Amino acid sequence: PLLSQLYPTMTIQTEITEETELLEGLHNGQYQLIVLHFQPEDKHYISAACGTEKLFFSLPPTHRLANEATLSFSDLDGENLLLMSEIGFWHDMAVRKMSHSRFLIQNDRFTFDEIVNASVLPSFSTDTANEFFGSSSGRIQVPITDGEAEVRYFLVCLKENDKQFGQLFEAL
Repeated sequence: PLLSQLYPTMTIQTEITEETELLEGLHNGQYQLIVLHFQPEDKHYISAACGTEKLFFSLPPTHRLANEATLSFSDLDGENLLLMSEIGFWHDMAVRKMSHSRFLIQNDRFTFDEIVNASVLPSFSTDTANEFFGSSSGRIQVPITDGEAEVRYFLVCLKENDKQFGQLFEAL
């Protein structure tokens, strides 16, 4: 909404892809702005914090750990979990942190939500996804304590485009 407000004549398109592809696309002109879950340390960029996101386990009330105040990845490592596809770095992090688990991956948001609501299997959610899509009814959202489960996002552009997007960076 902020981009649309500040640049009403600009066409805005989004996609989720690997960080290396985003940075490469920024350099070759494919992208003018990118959002990363880390602040790049390079003199060619300007960046500003633009948001945070926290990961939760979404558990059915009957799950053995549903009454815990917090959990870590290791607490559920080895269990089967439902996972939405195309969630960027969250996917890689979950697979890395829960190497003994199997993930049942769904591509379609409607199908994923239906399976989550009808299943006893754990899944993931984030505060941002819950705000945008709504949280799964009947599910208990348990915060994950591992440091990687909370990220800060950074808006990034090439330093040479500072004049074009300076107003946006000031607004953040």
